[in-house]
Amino acid sequence: MATIALSRRKKGLSDEERIQQESRLSAFLEEAEVLRDRMEGLVERDAACFQRVVDSWGASRSGSTVSPAEKTAALKECVETSLALCQMCCEGLFVAQRLLDCLTSTYLESDLGVACELMRGAFNASGALIDANLRSIGEEAYTEAVLEKLRRWRPNEEEATE
Repeated sequence: MATIALSRRKKGLSDEERIQQESRLSAFLEEAEVLRDRMEGLVERDAACFQRVVDSWGASRSGSTVSPAEKTAALKECVETSLALCQMCCEGLFVAQRLLDCLTSTYLESDLGVACELMRGAFNASGALIDANLRSIGEEAYTEAVLEKLRRWRPNEEEATE
């Protein structure tokens, strides 16, 4: 759909203005593709991290020895991956806002609105995972540093005050 919007002329724009607008929109779309690819990689990394945590639980139950440091390292890897996902969501919201500023099509606005809601949902879901893992880690200084990042990245003010 973005390609269709690129091919439409916005009324009142000169050819040069239209070319500049299409160039900006193309750059934003390329940036969004890069973010999407990075997010997909983080989702795969998150699954691998969680598997390490599950394996450490299983090892404990089967009588194998897994040190507390190894369990904590696995949980921290999960936290760091979820933090990276939160950061990508914030970057995605920023790109989406810049895209909205140069759109000529209202149907693309609704698509971007849906994408923004999905990114907010992914941010909040990652935040919930982070909270659970931080409770298991139990390191106050680490917990506070992570929570401070989340507070700074919160997608909107309403959520930051909840």
